[in-house]
Amino acid sequence: MFFRPKGVLPEEFRKYNAPTVLLLDAPRRSWRSGETGEFKFVVSRFEDDSSDAATLRWELKSGKETLASGVQERLQVSADGVQELLEVKLEMPRRAEAQRLTLKAELVDANGKAQNSWDLWVFPTELLAETSHKVRFSGFDAFRKIYPWAREQTPNPAPVDTDLLVTTRLDQDTLEYLTAGGRVILLEPEPAFACEKTNFRLSSWDGGGPSGTLLDAKHPALRAMPSDGWCDLQFYPVIQGSKTILLNSLPAKIQPLVRCIDRPTRLADRGYLFEVAVGRGKLLVSGFNFARAIDSKDPAGIFLFDRLVRYALGSGFTPEVSLPEEALKVKPSPLR
Repeated sequence: MFFRPKGVLPEEFRKYNAPTVLLLDAPRRSWRSGETGEFKFVVSRFEDDSSDAATLRWELKSGKETLASGVQERLQVSADGVQELLEVKLEMPRRAEAQRLTLKAELVDANGKAQNSWDLWVFPTELLAETSHKVRFSGFDAFRKIYPWAREQTPNPAPVDTDLLVTTRLDQDTLEYLTAGGRVILLEPEPAFACEKTNFRLSSWDGGGPSGTLLDAKHPALRAMPSDGWCDLQFYPVIQGSKTILLNSLPAKIQPLVRCIDRPTRLADRGYLFEVAVGRGKLLVSGFNFARAIDSKDPAGIFLFDRLVRYALGSGFTPEVSLPEEALKVKPSPLR
């Protein structure tokens, strides 16, 4: 993005830019624990000679543990085209915690070796069960799809009746509940905050997207989400069609839990997810497209949303930065 050397070794670069390249045709990258998926190994060959005696080896690994493997010999590989080599069905391991897996493949013939690997993520299916906590939602119908026990907000929720409010609307009633000591997850940051629509694709393609992401992987709200400190493809469903909050104009310096690195021509301070204290209450603000993720039954998006709800209910929800309520643009409350 900044026209500097990328630090990628030649053998790593040639995994995806060479006369023969191995590709993976997969319906998605995130899977539920115990779920079975179909994967197609594909080869792109436009310069190397054709072959009728190629061998394809593959393995699915979790760290150093091999979960599945296979080999297919005497494959015919044509030149000047893209073709499917092998389709396999893989059962995802049953895990109590979310994990990243790696699917590796190697194609060997008279032209040499072509290797590639792809990250997959597997997520547990257990969600927050109905507890003694009183959780309400407002304006976010997808909430009931994963928490059928949840209750819809009634006008003017009082702190004694609600432990957590998940809402798409910051109106006067919600603000009063928040400043009195309530806990709120705000899933539609506009108009309370200045926002900008964004997608997963980087600005190097279209000039208007982000340059990347930074994720606080040690934060208690996010540490259960497998990552290398940035948003890889497991975040695609929640970033595609999302909103980033423009933080420059706020009266306090906020370090977002998930930062959007702006394009280099502007470098605005943008965040996908952050937390602040408002009055005596605590506010978790998200621009992620959780409605899309839940409607499509995306395992990663549902898992992340569930962990944010658990975090907002827990004792670890302690924002370090405060915002005055005057900094928030509040919608009028609906008629009662």
